[in-house]
Amino acid sequence: MAVELISCASCSGTGIYDGECRWCKGSGKRPRRLEGYYIGFDPTGSHAIDKILGAVACAGKAYHHTECWEDETPPYDDHTGNRPSEWIQNAAIEAARLIAAAPDLLEALEAVSEALHEVEAGYMSAFEVQDIARAAIAKAKGET
Repeated sequence: MAVELISCASCSGTGIYDGECRWCKGSGKRPRRLEGYYIGFDPTGSHAIDKILGAVACAGKAYHHTECWEDETPPYDDHTGNRPSEWIQNAAIEAARLIAAAPDLLEALEAVSEALHEVEAGYMSAFEVQDIARAAIAKAKGET
């Protein structure tokens, strides 16, 4: 399984940091960190799960001991929060939101698929399909 590429935090995705960025070799992208001190993970192929594993790995890289995971620390990679425990918690919250939205996203895809059949049959316009898709996505995001 390939490691997810994320925007390089060292050069802010520009590829330039004191010349060519040594972390991403000038590409602006680098693999998600899944290795810390004394701990490492294999990628799962799921963005949400790999982000949680990456948060644990980054916490493990920032500090050798979990007792320090409550210390204020600038985030590694694309994690959010002011301390390693928050990086992990926020990644888990993001994953939970994606999992919770999955049934609504499936319903949205089914609605769009049915609408496309109506377009093929000449009963519906592409604009009507677009409206159906927008409404379904809004529902999946919890905006309705």
